[in-house]
Amino acid sequence: MYSQDINECLSGDHGCDVNARCGNIIGSYFCQCLQGYSGDGHSCYDVDECAQDNGICEHECMNQPGKYSCVCSTGYTITADLHNCTDVDECVSSNDTCEQTCTNTAGSFLCSCRGGYQLHIDGRSCVDIDECKLQNGGCSHECTNTPGGHECHCPFPLLLDHRNTTCVNVTSCALRNGGCDHICSLGAEGRIHCTCRAGWELSTDQRTCIDVDECVSFNGGCEQVCVNHAGGFNCSCRSGFESRKDDPSKCQPMCSPPCAHGGSCMRWNVCLCRPGWTGEGCHTAVCELPCANGGRCVAPNTCQCPSDYSGPQCLIPVTTPCVPPCQHGSICGPLNTCVCPTGTSGIRCEKLTCPVVTTVVSMARAVRKGFRESYVDRCGPLGVQLCTKYRINQARVYLQAYRVGYKIQCPDKTR
Repeated sequence: MYSQDINECLSGDHGCDVNARCGNIIGSYFCQCLQGYSGDGHSCYDVDECAQDNGICEHECMNQPGKYSCVCSTGYTITADLHNCTDVDECVSSNDTCEQTCTNTAGSFLCSCRGGYQLHIDGRSCVDIDECKLQNGGCSHECTNTPGGHECHCPFPLLLDHRNTTCVNVTSCALRNGGCDHICSLGAEGRIHCTCRAGWELSTDQRTCIDVDECVSFNGGCEQVCVNHAGGFNCSCRSGFESRKDDPSKCQPMCSPPCAHGGSCMRWNVCLCRPGWTGEGCHTAVCELPCANGGRCVAPNTCQCPSDYSGPQCLIPVTTPCVPPCQHGSICGPLNTCVCPTGTSGIRCEKLTCPVVTTVVSMARAVRKGFRESYVDRCGPLGVQLCTKYRINQARVYLQAYRVGYKIQCPDKTR
């Protein structure tokens, strides 16, 4: 007889603890406590992992039902192994930790302040120390508090000594330049006299130099824009103009591209070109007679011709000698072909189709020929004697000559 197994784990007809796992077997079942619990499976209780070696946690161990976790102290953070702790650098991780200086410590940080400040009771902010309230800041006369410090001042005509605390009488330019901003000199009566460099003027305290605004008076001599600066000024030009090289206070129109070939910039980007040039920036040459056959005007009345034409306007074809050369007076034509005269034939007109006859032309040629002739002239002392003398004279004579030639003589075609 066959009997079917009952799965007690599915039917719920088992006695396993809620923190245990139920496993079915044929005819029965078993109970096993889950990880983090201990017991026989029918009764399971939580295991406190923190009770043994603090759960291997570096700082604090927190037990939980069926598990545990490690917790770090303030100022530390848990590492990737979830057991150890590493220090948190609060000076890097937060921008508002300290107002001025932050120093990291193990698990914490410390705030400090620069000289002239003291740490607030909140341990983070810095408060300015008013040194003038403490023995007048060490000043013999006037004390002015500044953020993080203080300054001592003296009534006129006293000056601070080298320690910047005590006011003394001025008797030499060696101490703080006699109190002068620029130039200190000692007068005849031993008094300090202050003067200013060019572009400055002495103020009413006879020590301080203040800038002179040259642009107020006649625009500083600038034609367009005057820009004042400490001790001087600069002239500049409005848009579309540039300073002249010979006189930086004057402006001239600016052309872009610059006017070439001697052209003059009349106003912004408008050039007045010299004869023979035109176009933007005077870069285009003018040829009164146009360049033919693909020629290009490159300079006033100057054409740049293609390789097969020449002449002022590229009108003359360039004749290239035939190779091999044409014979018997033939002319080289296009495409390296010969144009044969009457009585010749062939590729190079090398064949004669008519006989060659000799021609003789008689011609007389006039030449000058020298000859010697005699004549009688006075000679001797006082010219009382007669002597025969000789001289070379020239006469025109005609020489008979003959010119021999050859020609192709073809018979006349008659019907």
